[in-house]
Amino acid sequence: MKIDGELVEPEELSAEFRRLMQSQQDRPDALRLPEEEVRTLAVEHVINQHLILREARRRYPHVKPDEVRRRTKQLKERLGAQFDPAGHREAIGDDVRAEKLVSEVHASVPAITEEAARTEYEANRASYAEPDRVHVSHIVRHTFGGADPGTALTQIMEAQRLLKSGSPFEAVARRFSDQHGQAGDLGTFARGAMVEKFENVVFRMKSGEMSDVFQTEFGYHIALVHERLPGKERSFEEARADVMKALRERERQAALDRFVETLRQASEIERD
Repeated sequence: MKIDGELVEPEELSAEFRRLMQSQQDRPDALRLPEEEVRTLAVEHVINQHLILREARRRYPHVKPDEVRRRTKQLKERLGAQFDPAGHREAIGDDVRAEKLVSEVHASVPAITEEAARTEYEANRASYAEPDRVHVSHIVRHTFGGADPGTALTQIMEAQRLLKSGSPFEAVARRFSDQHGQAGDLGTFARGAMVEKFENVVFRMKSGEMSDVFQTEFGYHIALVHERLPGKERSFEEARADVMKALRERERQAALDRFVETLRQASEIERD
């Protein structure tokens, strides 16, 4: 593929394709895109990235050292001590440029009015309702990262035996679980916070109910539902901040899409 005669390396397209395919793993089966559609999406993403970066370099040929230091610090915090900025100085500078360009486009979006927010809320009340939530603790024995599945199953079955004999859940979690912090307490969450197989179990349970042993991609689990909190409708005043945020993000994305489209119209894109 070429953009205005400049070759886009196949490795870059492959890397974006792999990233998008990986991101599909956490989606429900019904929402996963066909592989060919993901491949097409990867091509379009790479085109957009190239066009944005090229325009950012044109508008911001020089970036300030403190901007580069700020971005480097963010990357270190996100990627950990293994991140070595020495070999990525040019890429970090380009990150800063692209961020500045996107911020400039976002700044062109008018402020969201109260009237627009109320219209959005009335049209999509269900979207802004408080969803069903559950407060859950669990015991898990992992089966990935070199762990032996047979040993994991033996240990989770022993944990279940102790629970059925009356041992406190918290004590068994501290002794057996690979995630024993807070005695396995995962807190309160709505659907979408955990993997689908885990949620399919705990959202069917009642308050105070303990599950049988079940399996997810992470390993073997036993879950205890402390409390079910049913969803409820929120008034506009209660949902106002979320409505404003959703509208603002939508308008920003639309503005960026329009901007990228102008870059596309001014470019010659040759797809293989």
